[in-house]
Amino acid sequence: MDRGPVLVVAACIVRGDSVLLARRNQPSLAEAHLKWELPGGKVRFKETPQDAIRREIEEELGTTINVVRLLPHLQTNVYHRADDTVGHFVIVAFESVIAKGAAAPAPADESVKQFRWIKRDKVNDSDSLPGTKTFVECIQRIDRTSFDQAHLYVRLERPGKGDRRLDYWEFQCVPDLFGDFNLLIRHVHAKGGSTKTKLITDPTVSGIWLRLTDRIRDLARQGYVVSQSTTPLLQPLR
Repeated sequence: MDRGPVLVVAACIVRGDSVLLARRNQPSLAEAHLKWELPGGKVRFKETPQDAIRREIEEELGTTINVVRLLPHLQTNVYHRADDTVGHFVIVAFESVIAKGAAAPAPADESVKQFRWIKRDKVNDSDSLPGTKTFVECIQRIDRTSFDQAHLYVRLERPGKGDRRLDYWEFQCVPDLFGDFNLLIRHVHAKGGSTKTKLITDPTVSGIWLRLTDRIRDLARQGYVVSQSTTPLLQPLR
């Protein structure tokens, strides 16, 4: 009997230049047993993928994550079980960070034998499940074709009660007198009556993108989410 397709969500949890991999403990699925993977699991009925991945990480690793963005890759894996059934899984992954103040990750479920932080450029050396390396490579690569400095604008807001616009960050590329682009960072906290603005001078595309993504990961740890974006690489998570 065939099973599936089943929607599975995975978390590409980033810490600096490292990513968290979990070692799967599932003897009934020989093709996946003891392989390294991005932690995660199945989406339940009426559950959003974002809610599912937060729940799975809490169950498997005993910690809380915040989602940064959906990674631009869709993985399909087919496994043959010992009882002659076939499992068909479609996997999506979210770049994520450990939430500020959350407990350190630790195996909290029998499905996770162990975990480790590994340098992103060393993931190819691990005995991992299909798709794991590709998901991590999505973070490694900068898709310059969809990163337009001339029209870059990203806004993050902190969800909560009342008016979300009271606390937000804006990132925008602005040209200088020489035709290069710099990164303008603005934090508006209307409730506290404050506005802070900073201009980052870095004319290279890679320099601007690295600064932007590093800052967005830090804000994601604090609970901010992307609400507006002109780049497909950082889209609001609805």
